[in-house]
This record gives sequence, C-alpha cells and structure tokens, in this order.
Amino acid sequence: MKVRAAIWMASLYAGSVAGVLSLVLLTRLNPDIEPSARTFFIGVPLWMGWGAFLVGVPLGLGAWIVGRSMHGRGWGISEGTVALLAIVFCLAAALSWTNSEIHPEFLSQTGRRQLEQDAVMWLAAALITIIVYRVWQRSGRRQWIVWLMLPLVILVPIGRLVGEPTSFFKSLEVKAQALGRSSRPLLVCGIEGLDISVLLTQGSGRNLSNFDRLTEEGARGPMSPFRPFLDQAHWTTMATGTFPRTHGVMFRWGWQYPVAFDGTLRLLPWTPQGSRLFLAWDRGMRVEPPPSTVPPLWQRMAFSQTPTTILDWPGIWDEGAAVRRVRPPLDPWATGNSLEASLGAILVGNFPRAASEILSTLRKDEARVEQARLALEAGRENVWLSLHTLAVGRRLLEPHRTGETGRREALALVLELVDDQIGRLMEALPEDGLVAIVSPYGFAPPDPFERLRRLLGFGGNWRASAEGCPEGALFLVGDGVVAGQRLVPIGLEDIAPTLCYLLDLPVAQYMEGRVILEAVQPEWLATHPLRVVE
Repeated sequence: MKVRAAIWMASLYAGSVAGVLSLVLLTRLNPDIEPSARTFFIGVPLWMGWGAFLVGVPLGLGAWIVGRSMHGRGWGISEGTVALLAIVFCLAAALSWTNSEIHPEFLSQTGRRQLEQDAVMWLAAALITIIVYRVWQRSGRRQWIVWLMLPLVILVPIGRLVGEPTSFFKSLEVKAQALGRSSRPLLVCGIEGLDISVLLTQGSGRNLSNFDRLTEEGARGPMSPFRPFLDQAHWTTMATGTFPRTHGVMFRWGWQYPVAFDGTLRLLPWTPQGSRLFLAWDRGMRVEPPPSTVPPLWQRMAFSQTPTTILDWPGIWDEGAAVRRVRPPLDPWATGNSLEASLGAILVGNFPRAASEILSTLRKDEARVEQARLALEAGRENVWLSLHTLAVGRRLLEPHRTGETGRREALALVLELVDDQIGRLMEALPEDGLVAIVSPYGFAPPDPFERLRRLLGFGGNWRASAEGCPEGALFLVGDGVVAGQRLVPIGLEDIAPTLCYLLDLPVAQYMEGRVILEAVQPEWLATHPLRVVE
C-alpha cells in the first residue's frame, strides 16, 4: 500500500510540474499577450491541477505497471519522483526545442531564442534532479534533501515564467493606402491541393490543355509552405507578402481564456496529438481571431483606383479587404458540361458518401469562376479567387493502392474540370493580362506516424492531407515572364512582391519576400527598375 501511494504521489507531483511547463510554452507562443498578475496567481494553480490530472494520472498508471514488474521490490517515493520528473523535464525540453524549430515564420528571433533557452533550462533541471538524487543516496538517504528538492523543482518553471517573461512582440500594423495604378489586368487563381505530383500521376494521359499552355508559355515551379500547417496563415502570406509573425494571422480560430489572459490566444503549441490539450480543462472560448494587420495586395491596388473583384480568398480579413462571399446557384448542372455530368455519375454510383461534399464544393467553385469571368469581361482589372474542389476530391478519394482505378478516374475528371475552369478564366482575360495560378500547399497520403495513430484509433479516416505541408505549385504567364522556365522552390511570401514588379508597381517596404527574378525576362529587368515604397 505504501509503495502504491508513493507512486501516485510522485506521479501527481510530476504532472503538476508538467502543467506549469505547459503554461510557460503557451505564453512563449503568444508574445502579443503580456502576462498579468492573473497569469501567475490564477493560471499557475489552474495549470498545475490540470497537469496533475491529465499528465500525472497516465504517469501514475505507467509507473505502477513498471513497479509491479520489478519483482515486488517497487519504487519508493524518492526513486519514483526523480524518474518521473526527469521524464517530464526531458519531454518539455523536446517540445520547446521542436516548437522553436517549426515556428520561424510565426515567432520573432527573440521569441525563438527564448524557447531554445527554455529547452536548455529544462534539460538542466532534469540533470540537477538526478544529481540531487545521487547526493541523497550517498548521504544516507536523508529525507530532508528530497523535501527541499521538491519545491525547488517546481520553482524552476515558475521562476522562468516570472523572471524571464516572454518578450513582447506585436504584429506590424500597416495602413491601407494607394500603391499605384497597375499597368495591366491581373488574374490570381488559388487552387488548394494542387502540386506537381498530382499533375504527373492523376493528370497523366488526360486532356489538360490549359495546364500545358501555362507550362509552355510561362514559368512554373514548386512552392514551399511553412510548418505547422495553418491554412489561413498560408493564404494570408501569399496575399500580403509577409510572414504570420508580421500580419498576425495564425489559425482560423482564436481562444480567449479570460481567467488567466487578457487577450486572444492565436497560436497553440504544436504536438503530434494536437494543441487544444494545452488549454487547461478546455475552458478556452473559441472566437474569431483578429484580422490581418497588413492589407492584402488587392486592397492597396483598390486604393489606387484599380477596379477589383475578390471572390472567397481565404484568410482573416477586415471589412476593408472587400472579400466577396459567393453563393452557388440552385442548379449545379445548369451549364450542361459533359465533364461535370461524367464526374457526377461516377461519384454517385461508386462513392455516394463523398459525392455530396465534392459536388457541393464544385458548385461553389463554378459560381466563383462564372463571377470572375464576368468581372474580367466587364473590365475589372484585378481579380482574385480560390478553388477548392481538387482539395476536397483528394482528401476523400486519393488512391493509396495501385488497383483503385475508380478513385483515379474520378480524380482525373476533377483535374480536367479544374483545367477547364482555368481555360474559361484565361479566355476572359485581356491579352496583355498577367496570370498567376498559385497553390500554397499540396497533399500527401498519411505518413507512417499518422497511419499508426489511425490504427490505434487516434486519427480520422485514411485520407490525404496537407498536414505534412508538401510543396504546392506556381504558374506565371504574361509579358515579362520567361516562357518554359522551371523555377526552384518558391516561398509563399514571394508571390506579392513578384506580382507588384510584373505589374510595374513599387514593392512595399514591409514585404518580406523577394521578386522571383529567375522568372522575369532580362529585357523586362533592363527596362523596369525595381521601386520600393512604404
């Protein structure tokens, strides 16, 4: 009985320490929220209790099983506490280091350095815990050494939270103002889930004449997204030319935890099992996050009196961005397109569960394409839209085995439909127009870790996803663009400054991307000097 009680005491204490470590990591990833007295006096006890329950109980079960396997010798409270505390501190160090590595676009250099320092501190705490234990053994197992160590151990993360507060960092606030009148029309079409691999596999042997035209007449190459996968941040970066740490858009949702924090949490720690676990007792209220503090390129062009139409471009935007929400028509097959009819027949006959979602998304995309086409024909010079049928189709129908011919046929038809939509848009664009087909990320089948999760019941269905952030794709066509040029991987932040340059507009100084010079003809470079404005 004493051994069992010792194990549980050690586990609950280690869980409490894990709770405080989680609070430190949460504050590090939200540098725009200044910790208040409530963060310390209320947040620390809350996260300690949450850690004791969520981390301590599983640790206790594991320690009890290990203790039972030790031929009845068991663990004392000292051995169990030291072992579990060392495990907790090592895991915290790994999480802090991992989050510093995968958040370079979301955090400042100072914020990343603090996370790296945290990782070193937690490893040092684990080592000190083991050293104190060895001293205790050599000193004749004097109990006062252990009781002195316990409060000191939990004071390490609390001291780090208070003595080394997170360096305050606020997103850049840019006023939407005129950038200049563009020299020619612009069409930007974002296609979610498009990558080179799907064109080479599902599109092989199909009639993709418009993709072929894009390849022959312009420059194309892969786009490198950043981790972790937060789609709204990716789309916002393409439109603003800035990283998430600058425009402030992190995730599609924000979380308010008024008991401990004054502002809105916009970035939660990354873990293989998700991030919502870091909100103690799941008491955070899900809210709409603040909009981008940097205006998109189209908004600055609109301020320059450029006729602009924006159709469902993803991101978190304020009303000034003027993003129009498109409502699909009641009859999705009013056009009588044979490709649409063929796809509908295959889906309804073979994949009834996926048919409704794919056809509904296709109906919305068709409405966007039609409105974009009409806007171009009416003389709108700046048209941005996004298409999502390919992404939904790949999530639901991506084949994982060679024999799944029905899935391949359905996806091939989806690609042909996307190709047809691009063709209709390009036909409506004036001859001197600039075309940019962009995809911030592609899709990939589940990796081995994800497959293991789903095998154990922790994941969803066997679907392709963008969680691993495989490369997207970029196609550029227009005057000044090198025909047939193959590009090296391009950053999402490079899109906006490159479009500015090819439209003969100055590049905004706050933009963090570069102009993709390898896609620009030498003659254009010689006659169009690069200009920079605020």
